[in-house]
Amino acid sequence: MNNKVAVLAGLAALAGCGQPQAEQSEPVYETASVSTPAPAAPDAAEPGELTCTSPIRADDSADTLIARYGPAAQRMTVPGAEGMETPGVVLWANDPARRVEVLFWDDALTRPAHIAVPAGSAWRVVGLAANAPLSAVTAANGRPFKLSGFGWDYGGMVTDLAGGALASAAAPCSVVLRFTVSADAPAGTMGDGVTLSSDDTRLAGKDVQLDGIGLGFPAPEGME
Repeated sequence: MNNKVAVLAGLAALAGCGQPQAEQSEPVYETASVSTPAPAAPDAAEPGELTCTSPIRADDSADTLIARYGPAAQRMTVPGAEGMETPGVVLWANDPARRVEVLFWDDALTRPAHIAVPAGSAWRVVGLAANAPLSAVTAANGRPFKLSGFGWDYGGMVTDLAGGALASAAAPCSVVLRFTVSADAPAGTMGDGVTLSSDDTRLAGKDVQLDGIGLGFPAPEGME
């Protein structure tokens, strides 16, 4: 496994939101319904809902994206985790409201791994915008979820949606959610190895919001 695939696999593991088997004693939650708007057309004037089929499909490559979107699709180096930069494709690179970054499982850029919607983009994932507050995401999920401690490479990443509505809302893709917190992060909420619940009372009243959203595609056979 090369370094890029290792990083992508790590991101997928964090964002995969595994759902453990429910025990009989587990409390029953009432899950909020999550609507999935129709995909936006490739040439839509305004960004819409990011899905597994629009504006990027699981069988897309860098070449097919460039063929379909023309000058709006560019091969570019995009930032990744652990300070790593990797070749990818950026759609609407010069339009912050529409910008979408595509990372691939392989160096040949033939299978997309992760579609990232940077902060400032107006694209939505399962109805959520990149600046949604923690409380709104918890409500959309219908139950509290787990996220990693802040202040490191994978800080603020949602690690387990606990079987909530968002866990399957983008299937077969996984929802990738990452939060940021204001500078006055409470003690005990920072660092690798820390796991937080979205209803942690230490985060109440703090400025915790989505800093980035996206979708993760399952790894093709042989690229796990």
